[in-house]
Parts: sequence; structure tokens; C-alpha cells
Amino acid sequence: HLNYGDFSPDVEVTNFWGLTWDQTFKSGWKLRTRLVSNSSNTDGAGIIPEAVSDNVATASSIGVGRGINNVVNHNMMWTATTELSRHFAPAGGVGQTLLVGADFVHYGADGAIRQAGEIDTNISYVDLFNPVNPGTPFSGPTTPLLSDSGTNASLGVYAQDQLVFPGNVFLLAGARFQGLHQTSDVVFPQAPAPASQPKVDAGALTPRIGLLWQPRPFLSLYGNYAQNFGPNQLGDITAAGNTVPPTTATQWEVGAKGSLLNNRLTTTIAYYDIIKTNIPTPDLANPAFVTVTGAARSSGLEFDLQGTLAPTWQAIANYAITNTRVLQSNDPNNPPGSPVGGIPRYLAHLWLTHEFGIAARGFKAGAGIDVNGPQPYSYAGGSGLFIPSHAVVDAMAAYTFALGRDKVRAQLNATNLFNRRYFSDVQVPGFAAVPPYTAITALYGEPFRINAALTWQK
Repeated sequence: HLNYGDFSPDVEVTNFWGLTWDQTFKSGWKLRTRLVSNSSNTDGAGIIPEAVSDNVATASSIGVGRGINNVVNHNMMWTATTELSRHFAPAGGVGQTLLVGADFVHYGADGAIRQAGEIDTNISYVDLFNPVNPGTPFSGPTTPLLSDSGTNASLGVYAQDQLVFPGNVFLLAGARFQGLHQTSDVVFPQAPAPASQPKVDAGALTPRIGLLWQPRPFLSLYGNYAQNFGPNQLGDITAAGNTVPPTTATQWEVGAKGSLLNNRLTTTIAYYDIIKTNIPTPDLANPAFVTVTGAARSSGLEFDLQGTLAPTWQAIANYAITNTRVLQSNDPNNPPGSPVGGIPRYLAHLWLTHEFGIAARGFKAGAGIDVNGPQPYSYAGGSGLFIPSHAVVDAMAAYTFALGRDKVRAQLNATNLFNRRYFSDVQVPGFAAVPPYTAITALYGEPFRINAALTWQK
């Protein structure tokens, strides 16, 4: 492989604190209050390979042009949650646990992007056949592309009641009302249009209900229905200057959970159906903006199994088949009936580990395989183009031993053991691409890699 990139530093500083206060009253009510603050500052500069050009100052006169993408972000979020709950003694054979609560979330963010090579001719070249860094020098400083800022404030109140009936039947019902206020401000210094500050004020009442029946100690059957409501990501603005409306989702699910081999293995099988609205996707004609997919459906079957096959053998197995469809859309790249891009048709995972016996006590080895089914190209599910199916094998080996009173563990993890070359995602510019956004972006999956770790536990 040839590396056309370069040193791309990325610095992130995060500050976090949290406070939880619990109080139990004589009446049996319990009060829990949580305060959390989380802030981060990031500054990253990435070298981005772009087009191939000839007659440039490299060894072969054919070079790969590279730009700079410098992103600076400041984020601040704090949340306050208070909940009051009580468990009531069974009356008439029915137990009850009641919970009421409220939460407030405030999130603010601002940032800026400066670029070279994307909106100007400030480009560095490395040779196509023998790329040597740092390449030819850039002709000047980076150019401001955009700056943005925004806030998202959300207030919610909710109640939930859980009932336990005779015969191991459990019923949970609840509702939540959430109101939100969201603002976004995006400025393009290179554009003559004035800055805009669209905002969204909205609210919704969403229910949830779930039913579980345990006919046998080793078997549980369940079903649930829920609605969700919440804001989209800050900075998601359409080319018309509108903030993307809040997203809603309606979901139902049915399934069964069981245990096998005297509870050594647990298994779950479930079928679900989700309809989500107001989904932002990149505007391929205006890459700094988004378009809105009116509604999309995702449904499928999931199966999970994990546990102990034998005293020294453990297993984890998962399988999921997913069917996605766009239901409402004005985007020609994602018309109604097309699959949602970037989501594999099916996924399968199997992982086995073995702990060796007395002759090699402390040794553990494992291996597994991940299989991805066909995956439609991102942002253009209506193109009919798919990433082919692929499988990747991983492995591990570990040795745990005592050193005095301490416990030491040495471990090796091998990713993509056979160095399978595959694409994890392919992004297309649309059916009517607008220069200079005419290149298909293909992201390679992780190549063969070995990680070593040594842990020391007192």
C-alpha cells in the first residue's frame, strides 16, 4: 500500500464531573438526583489526498494533490435529572413499582473549519509512485470555510408504572413529554449571503408499553411498543437555511429469551420494526448542507447466543438480518423504495475461546469470524450499488499468572488475521455530481494488526 497522507495531529481535552444524591424516606419513597457536566475542546488538522495531476514538481512529474482540513470544536453539555420511585407491597396478588421524574439537558457547541485545496488552489503534492513526505510546500495559509454555533435545550417529564401479576406476568407502561428549543448559526466567509440563525421549538408526548411472560424458569416471552422524540444534530441545516426538524421514531418488538444446558447458555431471538422520520443526509449538490429524508423503515430478525459450551469452552454467536426502505423522500439519490445506504443486509459473528487445563494453566486462546452481507453505498441507496459481502477473522491469546500477591495478564490480539482487503463504506457524490465533488470515496477496512497488552492487578 502507498500512503498519500501525512502527519495529522488531533488533540482533544475533556472535562467531566458528576454528582449523585440518593435519599430514602420513611414512607418508602426514594429520591435520586443526578447532575453531570461534560465539556471538550478539539483541534485537529488532517491531510486529505485529492486528485492526481501531471506536470507537477515531483520525481515522476505525476503527483497526488493533498489539502488540509483543520477542525476546531468546543462542546459543553450539562444535565440534571431527578426521579422519585416507590415499590408497593402486593395487593390482591399484584405488585407495583411507580416512578416519576424530570430531566433538563443543555448542550452548546461552536466550531470552525479552515481548509486548503478544497475551495482554493493551495495544494501540496507527493509523487504518485513514490510518495515522500512532507511533499511540495503549500502556497499559503488555510482559508476559512465555515464557522458554526448552536444550542439545544430540552426539558422532559415522565412517569412509569410496573405491575407484577400472578403467573409471572410483568406489565410496564409509561409516558414522557419533552419540549425542546434548538438554534443553529452557520457562517460561510466566502459566500456573500448573510449569516442565518434558524431555530426550532417543538414538543411531543410519547408512550411506551411492554409485556413479559415467564411460563418456565428457563423461558421468557416479551413484546413492547415505544415512541421516541428528540432533536437532530446541531449544525444540520438545509441549503434553504432551515434547521432539520426533530426526529421521531415508532418501534415495536417481540421476542423470546431462554437458557440452555442448566443455564450455561443464554439465547435471545427477536423481531423488530422501526419507522424513523426527519433523517438528515448529506446534500450531494451542496456538501456543506443536508437534505431531509422524510421517513425510513428498518425491520429485521436478531439472534444472540452466549455462554459455556463445556467447562473450558465459551462461545458468543450473533446473527442479524436487516431490511431497510426509504418511505418518504424528495431526494433523487434516495427515492422511496430504495434501501438506506450504509447498512449491511445481514451480519454474523462467531467467537470461541478455550481455557487450557492443568498442563497449561493460565493460558487462554480464542478466534472468531465476522461476516458482513451486501451493503448499499452511503448517501445514494437508490443507485443500486452495493459493497460485496466479506468475512474477517480475528484471534487472541492470553496468559494470566501470579507474581507474588499480584495478578499479571499478558495478551495478544490479532485483527484481520488473514489481511483481507475490503471496503467498510463507499460514499458516492450522487447521480448528478457537482464539480469539484465528483470523486467516489471508498473507505478500506482495518488491515492486519497485532495489539499487545500487559495488565497488572494488585
